Amino acid sequence: FIQHLSLYSRQMKENTNMLSVNEVSKSYPGKENALKEVSFQVDAGEICGLVGNNGAGKSSIIRCIVGAQEADAGEIFINGKSLKKESVLCKAELGYIPDNQAVYHYLTGRQYLDLISSFYDISKAAKEERIANLVYMLQMEDVIHKPVSAYSRGMKQKLLIMAAIIHEPNLIVMDEPFTGLDPSTVEQLIKVINAERERGAGILFSSHMLDIVTRISDKVVVIKNGNILIDDEIANVNHSGCLQKLLVGESNESAE
Repeated sequence: FIQHLSLYSRQMKENTNMLSVNEVSKSYPGKENALKEVSFQVDAGEICGLVGNNGAGKSSIIRCIVGAQEADAGEIFINGKSLKKESVLCKAELGYIPDNQAVYHYLTGRQYLDLISSFYDISKAAKEERIANLVYMLQMEDVIHKPVSAYSRGMKQKLLIMAAIIHEPNLIVMDEPFTGLDPSTVEQLIKVINAERERGAGILFSSHMLDIVTRISDKVVVIKNGNILIDDEIANVNHSGCLQKLLVGESNESAE
């Protein structure tokens, strides 16, 4: 009994870690060491801001995490499962919002959500409840039955958020989710993100917007030239004031 209890306790502890990136490296033709043994974690109920200037490696690590490309070395675990060995199971636990707003424009918003829902094991009743809640939270009542081709950038981003979390994933990964959005839409997305954190999801998002990163993140990971420079709680980073200095300094170096 004690052995079973100990094993159960270890499993529960392990399952609090929704994302574990372990010494991941990646190179491309003409660009070696785009990622250099990158390691960090995101826990359940934690929002992690991934920060770095253009070319730092943010998109590379995100593509590796969501399985859009393979790492050259290292390993990634999603809720304790190896992405290398159990890629389908890992992707079932993942919600991903890309930065390119790739969506079927000839569908209505509701048709798109129905399509995405069909990929997952979601009951009809649960799907209807989730869609209704998300449409209400994101104020999409007037457009959800209209073609996506008529949507603004903000509306498309809301739709992508809904599609990514319709199956209540354990890990949510967002690549520059706030870029180009008006303040009202940003606030609505933050509301949904915080609700997902309260549900217990681990959340990783990349952004150049330091005010949003410092406002909603529990921790921050700063990447530069493929290396992790900072992996710490946001309170510690804010207290030191190094986040702004680091990125501004990097931009000035690039300009020179």
